[in-house]
Amino acid sequence: GYASRGYIVVANDSRYHGERATNMTTYRDALVSSWKNGDSMPFIFDTVWDLIKVADYLTERENVDPSKIGITGESLGGMHAWFAAFMDTRYSVVVPIIGVQGFGWAVEHDKWQARVNSIKAVFEEARADLDKSSIDKEVAQKVWDRIAPGLASQFDVPYTVPTIAPRPLLILNGEDDPRCPLGDLEIPASRACNAYEEANCPQNFKVQSSPPACFSVKRN
Repeated sequence: GYASRGYIVVANDSRYHGERATNMTTYRDALVSSWKNGDSMPFIFDTVWDLIKVADYLTERENVDPSKIGITGESLGGMHAWFAAFMDTRYSVVVPIIGVQGFGWAVEHDKWQARVNSIKAVFEEARADLDKSSIDKEVAQKVWDRIAPGLASQFDVPYTVPTIAPRPLLILNGEDDPRCPLGDLEIPASRACNAYEEANCPQNFKVQSSPPACFSVKRN
């Protein structure tokens, strides 16, 4: 692990997960509450706020070089790494693993089902509230707009990933991952390449895909 190699490591529980959950349905309940009440953002954004505070803490430590703070994560943690780096330039090296996807692209290209099914309860609640017989792309869009405003629009991957330049960014996704389909990275990767070229550091950006068997990780 990182600690065994001499790194100072912060491994935080995401909100509503691990020791920050009160029961087995804490995360699900928070998502449904966000849809119903619009008073929290449990999908990605709340934890990103926490990661900004983590950066505050790390930069205050005398034994931490504030110019060498990196961030990584898998699945939901990969999304957190992506958005934390977008929000906070103190994260100087970024490696999101099976987490970067285009939410708007998925809705537009009818590839939203796998991600929706990973947190289905909130979409079922929305389906019922919207008087729909089944979850469809309209339900998907409305839920994203409600629980994570901007996630499928101005804060989506084509607009946020390029802003990470010139900091080193390695995006690791699976070749055949329905939750993070590679097709949704074509435009963002092209824009990011341009951003890194303009910053004279094209070597700092890479998207790498691997067969599913190469990723032995537990999905969130």
